[in-house]
Amino acid sequence: MTKTIMTSLLLTFSLVGAETNQPIVEGLLKQNEQLTKIIEENNKIIYASEETAKISTSTVEQKVETSRHKYSVSLNYTYLDGYRNLRQTYDLGKVESTDHPAISIAWSPLANAWLEGSIGSKMIENFPSKGLGTRILAYSIRAKYKYDILNSGILISPYLGYQVIDADSPGAGEVDPNLNLPQSYYANELYLVEDLNQSRFVFGGGLSKIFFQNWQARLEIGSDWQALGLAYRL
Repeated sequence: MTKTIMTSLLLTFSLVGAETNQPIVEGLLKQNEQLTKIIEENNKIIYASEETAKISTSTVEQKVETSRHKYSVSLNYTYLDGYRNLRQTYDLGKVESTDHPAISIAWSPLANAWLEGSIGSKMIENFPSKGLGTRILAYSIRAKYKYDILNSGILISPYLGYQVIDADSPGAGEVDPNLNLPQSYYANELYLVEDLNQSRFVFGGGLSKIFFQNWQARLEIGSDWQALGLAYRL
């Protein structure tokens, strides 16, 4: 297009007079060369920008693909809220601690959506009375939604779920003939163990941080438990 215009101008000036228009023709030729260089430089910039965009898109797609994990296994140190409401009478033993380890296995059917199952166990010594023990098993299933805060690798994960706490004390309620205790004492042992059994809907939220590539530190606080754990993503 530019060459066609310049050719027409040159033909026009040649008809008027080559000698008179020589300086003008030379000036136009220089301007044409400068314009051609500018167009070539712009084409290089446009091409480089397109290539950079392709590389960036490919890199982002690769990151999304490599960061998509479908499974997660975590070990947690937990505190169950269900233990807080223990009722005791007479000289029944006190609960020493309410913390216990738990393992969680999670599956992601969709991006950012997770289903997680957890199980934890604790032996409470001297409960419901001195010399007896109570085994606690806590089961839960949760539906979580995880999202990254400003692509920082820090994840927030609100959740809803269901929890079952099962308590078992084989010796509770059994009468000891060597002790002169009322029948209500043994009935209360059974009551205390049964009182630990729970089945309820739960909710809460978690905060986790991705480090290295497959490891994740996590903290959860909810109506079911408070947990600090370390997860490995598969």
